[in-house]
Formats: sequence, structure tokens, C-alpha cells
Amino acid sequence: LPLLQGQEGTSSRRIKLIQGDATTQLVELFGEDAFDTVVDSFSLCVMGNRGALNCLNQVAGVVKKQSASGNGGKVLLLE
Repeated sequence: LPLLQGQEGTSSRRIKLIQGDATTQLVELFGEDAFDTVVDSFSLCVMGNRGALNCLNQVAGVVKKQSASGNGGKVLLLE
């Protein structure tokens, strides 16, 4: 799947789409501390309380933890 059309002096990049259950599979699919930023939009509001809590726990697992220097990942939610 082409993501960007190569422009002069740049390279084309590809993305890989992965389907999974955000309430149970994020850590299994991507591993702990895998991402600098996780973005979620309009999913928590349709999962119910238990599903939303499970999803947030999974997101917390895959976003990078705060280090001793204060650097950590970000979770951006749009609901």
C-alpha cells in the first residue's frame, strides 16, 4: 500500500495494516513500550465501560513508559 508518492529527494514509504482487538490484543501484537504516540478516535464511547477500560489498559501497555529523564509516550484520545 503506497503511503506517499515519492517526490524528488524523498523516498516512498509503505504502511502495514494490522487488524486486531484493541481490548485484548495490542500488547500481544506490538509488544510493551512499542510506540511514542498512540492515537484513538471515537472507539471508547462505543465499547461500554468494561471494553473501554480494557482498551485503555492495552494502550497503556504499548505506549512508551516515562523514563528517569522524564521522557515518555503520549496517548491522544478523541471522543
